[in-house]
Amino acid sequence: MNGNEGIALGALSAGLRFCSFYPMTPSTSISLKLAGYAKQMGLIVEQAEDEIAAINMAIWASFAGAPAW
Repeated sequence: MNGNEGIALGALSAGLRFCSFYPMTPSTSISLKLAGYAKQMGLIVEQAEDEIAAINMAIWASFAGAPAW
């Protein structure tokens, strides 16, 4: 296990239910790992068109009551 896999598994164990991201090289593997667990964990993973859209998605998901990242 590497650090990014540990981050993804820690987020899942903390109750993450929504992940929005813009692919950037060092952190993309976190979101890809989360996407791999999405169906079995009831997680929504969404790739945004830019960083601002990803932030807005996470904010609105948290307003809707989903633990978001």
